Amino acid sequence: MHNEITLQDRPALLAQNTKQLLIDGKWLPSVSGKTLDTFNPATGEVLAHLAEADAADVDLAVKAARRAFEGKWSKWTPYDRQRLLMRVHDLVDKHFDELAMLETLDMGSPLSRTLGMRRYVSQVILYYATQTVNVAGETLPNSRRSGRGVFCRADGFFKCDQQHDHSPRRDFRTGRVCHSFRRCRGGAEACE
Repeated sequence: MHNEITLQDRPALLAQNTKQLLIDGKWLPSVSGKTLDTFNPATGEVLAHLAEADAADVDLAVKAARRAFEGKWSKWTPYDRQRLLMRVHDLVDKHFDELAMLETLDMGSPLSRTLGMRRYVSQVILYYATQTVNVAGETLPNSRRSGRGVFCRADGFFKCDQQHDHSPRRDFRTGRVCHSFRRCRGGAEACE
């Protein structure tokens, strides 16, 4: 039996009219006043009207982000940041079904797939929450950087800054295979 998403299943968020931009903690229309429509790819139905951001809106958002970064946020301890990410985790988990429905309606993914992402999304947020208090070593520029994105850390490991996990990746610009957090040995480089 096929379960179809109906208008009655639509999250309350979609019942509102035009969606605004969240800048500096306030919901604002775009500076230009322009909007764009977002469609359900499965039906072609308009899901919502969105404020259409342009360079002026981006400038406002960047300035607000800079003020936030230089203000209270920069004085938060790692434990404060961890507490915030744990709260984000709890809110995402609490509203996951609605978020999954929104993703399905907006991107056309099967609802079973978006609902099946719950554990993965939870683990990602929890991982980053743990990393706020898991600081080890210091990152220093490597004297052999030569534009390759290679850094040697004070703890004796080096890292290619073109990736963020522990598996090899090919840099398609250079053709090099990059390995993150490999042990530094006599000037060895992360990218082969």
